Amino acid sequence: MTLTKAQSIVDKLAKQFGVDPPLVNFKRKYKGRFPASSDYVWLDQTIRLAGWDSTEFSLLHEFTHHLCWINMKHVTHGSKFYWMLVAVIMVYYNGNYTSRNGGYSWANEYINGKKFYKKLLKLSIEEILANIVK
Repeated sequence: MTLTKAQSIVDKLAKQFGVDPPLVNFKRKYKGRFPASSDYVWLDQTIRLAGWDSTEFSLLHEFTHHLCWINMKHVTHGSKFYWMLVAVIMVYYNGNYTSRNGGYSWANEYINGKKFYKKLLKLSIEEILANIVK
């Protein structure tokens, strides 16, 4: 993924959620390689992608950290984070919050995220939307 494409996705999502977009950049290389994972730096509101091969899943995950920081002043991987991630996923994938049909790859999430996804699949769309609004 290019920085231009990544920043474009983040800009569109930020507009949808009514927040200022974070800056997107690549982490510095070390020993000729990029670091293993992407991250969000809340101090300067920057998403740092691990490298050009970072996926949209990494970008959506890190953008969710941005939203959590802006709205709740926290960036941990708790239930509030995962509900916010569902909202981001639904916006980005036009309502699809599952891993089916080219949706978000929940398999790449942390263990807490995988557990959250299993519970999510048992809920009705009404229950999901009610939790997102909270």
